[in-house]
Amino acid sequence: MKPALKILLLAEVVICFGPAFLILVMGFVVIPVAFQSLVNGHTAGVYLLAMLLGGCFGMAALISLMIKILELDSRTLSPRKILLFMSFGILALLGFLIMAGEGGVSWQLGIASLPLVASIHLIYMGRGYVFTKNC
Repeated sequence: MKPALKILLLAEVVICFGPAFLILVMGFVVIPVAFQSLVNGHTAGVYLLAMLLGGCFGMAALISLMIKILELDSRTLSPRKILLFMSFGILALLGFLIMAGEGGVSWQLGIASLPLVASIHLIYMGRGYVFTKNC
């Protein structure tokens, strides 16, 4: 891959996943609230913890897939783990979009859905590795 295309791909990832990464980091701040919610018998804490865990798995898959796309001979997660972790991340994003979309459609939902579009693009770019038969 040419250096200019690598820079454009990195820019795409930073622009599309930057807000999602910041939301994930802010989610770690409310972990004590989620545990307190669980202690009080509310299930909202389970959803928050599941979305945080899914987001962490998704970010791990994103980093691994980016490394594999940028350097073909690098060692990363197996294709099966990348697909599994990416699906966890996409489920976490969908959960966040459902929660955020309860107030109606707005431009913030468009920004929040950018990681979904970028995930599809990255899976397409890494399809030679991700969809190999010898997982």
